[in-house]
Amino acid sequence: MDKTFRSHGRGSRTSPSSKILINILFLLIYGTLFPIKGVAAQESQQRERTVRGETATVRVPMVAERWDATLSSVRPKPQKRIWLGRSYPGYSEFKQRANARRQALEGSPRSSRTSADSAPAKVRPLSSSSATESGQGTIFDGPSEADNSVVPPDSQIAAGPNYLAVAVNSVLEIYDKSGNWQGVQEFDTFFGGLGVTGSIYSPRLIYDQADQRFILSVNEVDLANLSNANVLLAVSASSDPTSTWYKFAINSMGRNAANTTNTFPDSPSLGLGPSAVYITTNQFELTETCLTTDQPCYFSDAQIKVIGLPELLSGNSNLNITAFTNIQTADGLPAVAIQPTLTYGSSSNEFMVASRFDAYTGNALDLFAIPVSGVPTLTTADVTVPSYTYPSDASQAGTATTILTGDFRPLNAVWANGSLYCAQNVNSAATDEVAAQWYEIQVSDLASAAVVQSGDVSGDGEAYYPAISLMANGMVGLAFSTSSPYQFASAAFTARESADPPGAMRSYSVYVAGTSPYDESVDDPWGDYSGISEDPDGSSLWMIAEFAGTPDPQYGTGVAQILSPPALSVSPLSLTFTNVAPGAALTPLKVSVSNISSGSVNIQTLVLLRYVKVDGFVCELRCHNTRTLRSR
Repeated sequence: MDKTFRSHGRGSRTSPSSKILINILFLLIYGTLFPIKGVAAQESQQRERTVRGETATVRVPMVAERWDATLSSVRPKPQKRIWLGRSYPGYSEFKQRANARRQALEGSPRSSRTSADSAPAKVRPLSSSSATESGQGTIFDGPSEADNSVVPPDSQIAAGPNYLAVAVNSVLEIYDKSGNWQGVQEFDTFFGGLGVTGSIYSPRLIYDQADQRFILSVNEVDLANLSNANVLLAVSASSDPTSTWYKFAINSMGRNAANTTNTFPDSPSLGLGPSAVYITTNQFELTETCLTTDQPCYFSDAQIKVIGLPELLSGNSNLNITAFTNIQTADGLPAVAIQPTLTYGSSSNEFMVASRFDAYTGNALDLFAIPVSGVPTLTTADVTVPSYTYPSDASQAGTATTILTGDFRPLNAVWANGSLYCAQNVNSAATDEVAAQWYEIQVSDLASAAVVQSGDVSGDGEAYYPAISLMANGMVGLAFSTSSPYQFASAAFTARESADPPGAMRSYSVYVAGTSPYDESVDDPWGDYSGISEDPDGSSLWMIAEFAGTPDPQYGTGVAQILSPPALSVSPLSLTFTNVAPGAALTPLKVSVSNISSGSVNIQTLVLLRYVKVDGFVCELRCHNTRTLRSR
């Protein structure tokens, strides 16, 4: 991905043998964040490139079917499918480097910390506080590996006025807003009327608030014969996902410009503007060898398809499609993993964002813009951001096996009121552990693009696969998975209000705790992303994230409604003791807890997490005085 490794400016790192970090957790929120950074506006580097796409009216296969016409009577159990994560440019080299660097800095192999129950790291809570105090509303379990054995789940959610649509590999499920299950569709059955026969996976799911429609995209590739590939689109005919859907098969086979070899799409992403749907794909040359061995498949190019919205909304099979292929960044590098935005409100452009895949570290994101009217052109530029580094894999309790965290591409993006919000997996400069790094980038046009604020979230120790969105009142929410050597992989969230300090998210909340290690027999892919959606009534955000269930291996997904950010803040976020001999007295340290919400909060229990960096060191921590904190 990019440039040289350097600190985010949060202090130097001491030797693992001389430092113990004690992270403060509140039972109300189950934890805290590592320090986060406010960022002064950083302008784009003013390099731009503009190209024209190829536009045509294309007749595609289309069917209109009611939801119940293909309804499954039981939840299906499809077979596991391919994961091309290791085939992306730089993955093997950069992932190996990140993991090796982290192990060297830790000073001990991860296998020495394998038990959540035996580790002296956590003072267990005696009681729990109400969900409403930590900003949560309805919470329920979504699909799990027991329902659907495809790994990873690629969890997605979209909120309509009355229903929630939830998609994972490879099923679509509908719930009401109380969490009551309304039915399930297996992708092969749901899209079967289109006559496709390939494997279907990698869902993306959004709700079009302006037109009141659910929109689902999935990848479909004939892996047996390598003869065809499509991106399949489904658009609900109304705001009711249990009624009729319009379904389309859009040919997404490509051709490598250098050698004319056929290419196949991977990881399609879905964006929405006022006049079109935007689908981005990463094109690979697929062979039986690369699909069945450790040999990577060859990356060809990134592509974008702009599909006119009116025809999709009316079920017209004659689609207006503009295609961009062999996309390059502003400085001429091949673009990879372009993430389009879900656009709220009025914008003259559809904006997109991507990371650099040419180096281990980076300090820029690539931006892309396509006008929503007039001649379809693609303009690219880049914007300077705080340095980011390729993520290592994440530790988890109960096993030396780590959770694969993929690369550092932006995992979703939204645009509203002149700002683009996105988030990615990185390695934290403060801890060399995996963190979710998020951005707000001011971008009404590429020439004036600038970072407004940015921050890191580390959850219970490590945070990965973030999904970010915002509400009309300015609240920004972040869904993610979190784990540590003493915490099973869990579903979590954090949020901020517009008046909070720049770069600051509130302390995080685990809304579904993991119950087991996650250790698949072949690899441990996680993610590849989480999901988030604003409720159309503007009152909340709906989230879905992955957690480790029982028995191992077993993933689950948790759905949560987030009404407000967690109420409390803590300062400092961590306590550091350096060169303290066992048995020696310590100078008392003070931790301040503040209620930054608009109401009173009753703290029932204060929990401290002891993150032991030195084998055999035992630290006894005691907390006194429970009380009610009134709003400032």
